[in-house]
Amino acid sequence: MWLRDLLPRDLPDARVLSFEYDSQWLRDPNIVTLEDCGNRLLESILWDRTHQGSQSMCPIMARRPIILLGHSYGGLVIKQAMVTAAKAVRDDPKYEYYQAFLASIVGVQFLGTPHNGSTFAEAGILQARVNVAFGGAANAELLRPLVVGSTLKILHELHAAFRYYLENLDHLSGLSSTYFYETKKMKLGPLETKIVVDKNSACYGSRAPSEEVPLEANHKELNKFESRYESNYKRVVGCLAHVHKRAKDLVEARLGSNEPSFLSLNTLADLNRVPIQQLRPWG
Repeated sequence: MWLRDLLPRDLPDARVLSFEYDSQWLRDPNIVTLEDCGNRLLESILWDRTHQGSQSMCPIMARRPIILLGHSYGGLVIKQAMVTAAKAVRDDPKYEYYQAFLASIVGVQFLGTPHNGSTFAEAGILQARVNVAFGGAANAELLRPLVVGSTLKILHELHAAFRYYLENLDHLSGLSSTYFYETKKMKLGPLETKIVVDKNSACYGSRAPSEEVPLEANHKELNKFESRYESNYKRVVGCLAHVHKRAKDLVEARLGSNEPSFLSLNTLADLNRVPIQQLRPWG
């Protein structure tokens, strides 16, 4: 696990956390939506910044910069969490907490995220239907918005809202975003190999000063590193280190010297698979 074994050696003063959510769509699925997953991430981060037994966010912890790193569907979960927080109205009981969360985000890193869908989704939906037809279980609805050209427009609306808030919210000024994309095909069946999320989708919506970074890996390998000396790892950690270096100054510039009525460095949330609804610290 590179988050536990490698990253702390390169960013020793960073607090590394992972968020595990249920993206299982075949065999033993949970019936969850993208919005469900995004809300769980958002609530988990707020919970992590609240002292045990307290009902209010800790003013010190609330100033900790956050770098969010998401692989594949996890990148969409990040966008959903940010959009949910940004859409909150002033009379929402958690409005100030959501604003503090947004003000602390200094970077977002996407690893093979299907911002504009994936050609794999249609094949996955077909497999889900076959599985159900033979008495199995599946949640094809999790994949349906990922179909390229889907009429559900979920990804389009999410991207439009995400882009709008990036460009118009002062709390997100100076945010750094990096779009990593795969360059190797992955075996999807006995006769088929393909790029799961192509560059056009993985970098969809990328605008300067965002970075687009190729990784010599297939889709599953994008977030798997065995050594600090791997070229892919060096590229990812290099981007993280660049954002990390300016993180504290950026949050201070956004928030000023005044301490929030409820809002230091180094929180990384990495999104992986598996069902758990809270942040897990590494190290």
